[in-house]
Amino acid sequence: MSDIFAFVWVAVGASVAVIFPVLRAYVKEEFPKTADVGIPPWLKRYIGLFAFSLITALICLALWKSQYPTNELHWFTAFLLGFGWESAVEKIGRP
Repeated sequence: MSDIFAFVWVAVGASVAVIFPVLRAYVKEEFPKTADVGIPPWLKRYIGLFAFSLITALICLALWKSQYPTNELHWFTAFLLGFGWESAVEKIGRP
């Protein structure tokens, strides 16, 4: 797998880790009775987390390639790297 496709799969894994809490909150709560204008504050928070996750995906890919420069990175390994490292970095970064 080329580096760009490996990055995409690592980013997909990180994205799933970001999207899961949003979907969980969506399922738990009902839609508000009235429509809000503009971007809700919770969405801004998750957009920032998503950007952070994409940077984590790039770092994760760089770490993998530095350790295994000639090995092929399969999509499922890239996905698990993204999923696992995004949540680990998020937990480490919390006070």
